[in-house]
Amino acid sequence: MAAIQTKQALMEWIKRKLGAPVLKIEAETDQILDNIDDALQLFSRHSGDISNRMALVLVLSAGQNLYELDHSVESVVDFDNASDIGSSVTVLFSPINQMYNQGYLNFFSSSFGGGLTTFQMGMEYLELLSQTLEAKFAIDYNKYTHILKIEPTPQKTMVGVLEAWTKYTPGDTEKSMLYNEIWVKNYSLALTKITLGIIWGKFAGMTIPGGATLNAATMLQEGQAEKKALEEILISTEAEPLGFFVA
Repeated sequence: MAAIQTKQALMEWIKRKLGAPVLKIEAETDQILDNIDDALQLFSRHSGDISNRMALVLVLSAGQNLYELDHSVESVVDFDNASDIGSSVTVLFSPINQMYNQGYLNFFSSSFGGGLTTFQMGMEYLELLSQTLEAKFAIDYNKYTHILKIEPTPQKTMVGVLEAWTKYTPGDTEKSMLYNEIWVKNYSLALTKITLGIIWGKFAGMTIPGGATLNAATMLQEGQAEKKALEEILISTEAEPLGFFVA
């Protein structure tokens, strides 16, 4: 069987596992798709395979302190303003320009006026100046609204870098090998069994064509048992520490 790469293909796989097309699956299409979405959401919450720590460029505008981020951003760890004290080569009396004039940073001769040790000390001095004299921006990110708040409000347009955790979630029509992940497949199937058990429970004792009787209790219990076992597997084998999500 070819790898499952779409949500539609995973839904058809679930139906076949439940007996289709020989048996009619009473669960609606939207119910099965909801179960797949729930499986993906839980998998993405615990699996480190689809969560990535990334550096994202953010342009700050003067007078604006609220910014909407991409919905893939789960949390923001830090914000670094790229326009720091030592980066402005257009300022005549900037610390880095003064260090060059004094021979500490001799770029044009491909050497350092005071040697590598002096250069290292100079860079540490620039970092100390940055930490001492610059006011750092405070950040507050709400992962439910995807709004990032910057304090204090920037007084000029500048470029910064966000250190953030992002997660990958495929779109409804996007091809992705995530749908072929064995845990996602089996958990979606278990949730659909629970859905069927609930539906069949409303028709207790009814005989379907061929003389068979719907056994809602067995289907419900089977789905719940598989769901619990899969959750334990996910937590014990693929879970990442959840503490890094500092939204």
